[in-house]
Amino acid sequence: MENGKVKTADCGSRYWMNRYAEEENVRRKFEKEIGDSLEFISPKEGCEQNILETADCISWTEDQVEIWKRFWPERQPLWDGMAYGRQTKSLYFMEAKSHVREYRSSMHCQDADKKQQILSIMQDEYQRYFGNMKLPENNAWTELYYQLGVRLAFYHKAKEMVETAERQYAPIYWENREKTEKSPIHYVKFLLINFVDDEMLNVGRSGRARYRTDLDGFLETVPAVFVKLTGSEYPEKDIRVLNFNVAGLVPCKVPLT
Repeated sequence: MENGKVKTADCGSRYWMNRYAEEENVRRKFEKEIGDSLEFISPKEGCEQNILETADCISWTEDQVEIWKRFWPERQPLWDGMAYGRQTKSLYFMEAKSHVREYRSSMHCQDADKKQQILSIMQDEYQRYFGNMKLPENNAWTELYYQLGVRLAFYHKAKEMVETAERQYAPIYWENREKTEKSPIHYVKFLLINFVDDEMLNVGRSGRARYRTDLDGFLETVPAVFVKLTGSEYPEKDIRVLNFNVAGLVPCKVPLT
């Protein structure tokens, strides 16, 4: 990391997200799959961004910025990708994985007050799917798939804020960094992106090869993750799981060894 930023990776999901954002021929394949024309907000200059760092592209009001600051007690999460969809007028949040082990994570917050606030947010997310039930002590949201759970919570919050702004006839806008184009955000979508057969995991640091995941590995893992988080193997509307096979794609830089 440099100045709090995660720099461009030499392999894995962060590496592929940078290629999708920066290389037009790779991005076109991505756009064809999702059916939209994208303007990437993050990564920016090879670095991931959090939601508060998008003010140069998204017209959050001062009140909305304060809502984001109050929503999460810890450092705001960095997104693998954020983009504006020109055709659908959508703000896309993207979480990317290059192997199934990346799905596993747990909460490590030690501050009692911050931990309680996070648990309250996860309780709200749990009830979104399971009704008026208490979050179990050993649960998937904080103990198994915490990182994905956090991203889903932010996605739902952004969706709520965009819908509220629409109802108040004060839509949130996307604007390109050159300030030559401006367009409203009507929808919020979440893309869970799996990079299949990532050969970049087979080079460099010892042990990477065992992490490489084929399509069957992702097709077996992802539905099981959603069952534990939401009770259904099928994601809700506006959440899509995309599997991109990157085997054979020529690296745009020499990987670290």
